[in-house]
Amino acid sequence: MKKLIGILALTGSISAMAVDGYKDIYIDKDEDIVVHGLFCGDDINKLSRFKPAVIYTNTGEIEKGTYYFRSQYGEYSLTFNTTDSDLVMVRGLLQGGKTAVSDMKQEYCIVKYGEGLPPAVQQYVTQTVVKAGDSSLEQYELLSGKPATGKGEY
Repeated sequence: MKKLIGILALTGSISAMAVDGYKDIYIDKDEDIVVHGLFCGDDINKLSRFKPAVIYTNTGEIEKGTYYFRSQYGEYSLTFNTTDSDLVMVRGLLQGGKTAVSDMKQEYCIVKYGEGLPPAVQQYVTQTVVKAGDSSLEQYELLSGKPATGKGEY
């Protein structure tokens, strides 16, 4: 428990959730896709309120920037920004055609598992590599939406 408090103390100095200087990130489906399991919530000190989520990349790391998706509920974007801790990023959700940072629903996401985090968190903070052309990607897309491969292309 002391280790958990230490990790959370590292993130305690995270400044206000703001997105600045981000880039658009598109997924190349001709390359392997990494499905990153995340654990996200609005208060880093209350992990019991966090929920699992996913993000797709073509790299082993989640980059600072905006990822676009289309789901059965419409199009949305997730913007990730760094924090003082490499275990935690800020994620901003925009949907319904909104583009203003002030309309963003912002949360903290544990993006890497670190010593001291509860073992229950580890089950959500994962990486799965889906080989290029593998149809198993469709299972993830049904739950979290299709990632954009270019501007307006899914």
